[in-house]
Amino acid sequence: MLHGEGFLDTLAWSPDGRFLAYVAATDGPSADIYVYDTQTSEVRRITDGPNQPELLGWSPELNRFQVITEGGREATVSTQGAITFIGD
Repeated sequence: MLHGEGFLDTLAWSPDGRFLAYVAATDGPSADIYVYDTQTSEVRRITDGPNQPELLGWSPELNRFQVITEGGREATVSTQGAITFIGD
């Protein structure tokens, strides 16, 4: 699932068991959210940017993640990659 250099951290199975979300730094210094689809074996990058997630969990609807970023900021991230910081 993870090829090449980098690190893999913070795994979260979707409530239906189909998807595995994880935080990884695979093509640069920043860590991003990826989702692995167990039915198609496809990996999709969800985020790309400086807001590095440290912890994540799925919403029951499977349309977003609850995230704690580096520095302790809370955010929601849609499965399309839109980030909304809580309290901003």
